[in-house]
Amino acid sequence: MRKAFIIFRFTKRSDKRDERAERMLAELTAEMAKREGVTEALKAYDQMEWVQRINSIRSRAEEVVYSEVIYAI
Repeated sequence: MRKAFIIFRFTKRSDKRDERAERMLAELTAEMAKREGVTEALKAYDQMEWVQRINSIRSRAEEVVYSEVIYAI
């Protein structure tokens, strides 16, 4: 019984951490894209440039999220 409770608590905490990480990633990505001028207009004008820049932004945002949320156990 105790083992099941511990697993439930860990899973519940893990779910909250996942939700927080996803929310933080979305917010950081949007903020960084706005700050760096990665807009829908750029996407319409030069899709490859937009993809490269948004992938770079997403990668940097993931590193921040991993260090602050995922690895901070």
